[in-house]
Amino acid sequence: MNLLVTGGTGFIGRCLVEESLRRGWTVTVIARPGRRGALRSLDGDARIGILENCVHGSLGPLPSTAFDALINLVGPGRDSWATNWHSNVEYVRHLTAQLRRVSVGRVVHFSSVAVYGTSRRESGSVIREDDHLAPDDWYGVTKVLGERIWRLYHDETGVPVTILRPSWVIGQGSRLLDRYLLAAARSGLLMYMLPAAPQNAVYVKDVARAALMAASSSSSGFRVYNVNANAGERFGVFLQALRHEVPGRKIPIFIPTLAVKMLAIRFGSLRFLLSGVILDAAKAEEELGFVPSYDARSVIREMIASG
Repeated sequence: MNLLVTGGTGFIGRCLVEESLRRGWTVTVIARPGRRGALRSLDGDARIGILENCVHGSLGPLPSTAFDALINLVGPGRDSWATNWHSNVEYVRHLTAQLRRVSVGRVVHFSSVAVYGTSRRESGSVIREDDHLAPDDWYGVTKVLGERIWRLYHDETGVPVTILRPSWVIGQGSRLLDRYLLAAARSGLLMYMLPAAPQNAVYVKDVARAALMAASSSSSGFRVYNVNANAGERFGVFLQALRHEVPGRKIPIFIPTLAVKMLAIRFGSLRFLLSGVILDAAKAEEELGFVPSYDARSVIREMIASG
């Protein structure tokens, strides 16, 4: 496989590029200037090329090489109306224009559960891919617009397009998990909050694997998949795994729902957890064969082992 990856130096992108190389694939990464260092550990591998030609929502000419698939992982560096617009709409528009001059076998695009507008849905409701899209924030609105641009691209070119809508992606680089919850447990504190909320979390390596499965699929048309792990588990299971996997005695800290709502202003994953919805990912299993390899305990165990 010869892959073209945009946003390959980010949180999900680094795992995806590493897994692609482990499979023996060739990868060309499109990145912003100065981001080459994020893939420093892969320097010297002849199968990877890095082009730093993505600037302010637009990008320079793409290589004339024929690619088996494009995986678009570009997302906003921070949450603002401008960065969301540039990354989720303008960049996609520029990218689809460039692709009309390049041979690409198929496209995999990362969208978000934000397109559903989870805060507008009843707690306990199950979200499937054919549900009505009703985003409740600007980020979700721009993600919907990005999906529509890809739909237009597919209709005009016939190139197969797959949209992935992952749940809360956890792993090294997910701020709430490794910078706060895991750090608190290591320092002797254990947070108790929203134990009954659906966990709706998927490990970053599983997300990368789902994308590669979509990229190597033989399916045609325009397809959309939710990507989630263990939809029936509760957030309390995740906190319990932290208690078991991080050794030592801990002081319990109970965070009331009102305080969680305040924290949700900073952490979008908490807004998702507060909604209480369940993201159904059965379609990805049925059509892509995607089955998560990691549960909450194995995620935390691997993160601890990696430092």
